Amino acid sequence: KPADMSKPVQVFLIMGQSNTLEMGKVTPELNEEYPFIVDDAGNYTVRKDVRNVSVMTGRKGVYRNDWLTVSGPKIGIEVGIGHQLGNAIDAPVMILKSSIGNRSLGWDLLPPGTPRYSAEGIECPGYGETYPSKQDQSKIVPYKEGETLGWYAGKQYDDDVGNAKKILEDLGTYYPGATEYEVAGIIWWQGDKDMRNKAHAAMYEKNLG
Repeated sequence: KPADMSKPVQVFLIMGQSNTLEMGKVTPELNEEYPFIVDDAGNYTVRKDVRNVSVMTGRKGVYRNDWLTVSGPKIGIEVGIGHQLGNAIDAPVMILKSSIGNRSLGWDLLPPGTPRYSAEGIECPGYGETYPSKQDQSKIVPYKEGETLGWYAGKQYDDDVGNAKKILEDLGTYYPGATEYEVAGIIWWQGDKDMRNKAHAAMYEKNLG
């Protein structure tokens, strides 16, 4: 059923890396294990109270903007999360996923304000810092477009948050009829890439905090 549109949209932002994306295969076994995703007739439930919006920097842009349901051969974590939140909340709900694969918290998604840090004998750039080039990583320098490595610590964080803000600035396009929203929660699903760097792994809990 439609949500109570007199209430602000409750936005739950999903951030992370590739495990946030649509990695689950849609199979008959899936329907049996999670019966809430189908209706009494065996069709995939289409929730009219939960919007499913996904945006990715680069080649995909906005690639989901619909009522929460199962469509296509793959699903992501937003399907299970969206059903549970929709059941628990009377207000309209938006699951807003802004993420991309192969990103680390200790570098790509480093939160703003994080200072330069050292761990496991390795010095790592702080937010907004980088290296002279891909070939020269002998020192840490401030990021300068066109003069340094074309990526800096925290750039993916800036891109993902910036994409989410653009969606919310145009709320009515992504939740028809809505005029107000509240960011009610952030869901973080990431970690694989950090374990492949000793310094990033050692600082993971601190960076996450």
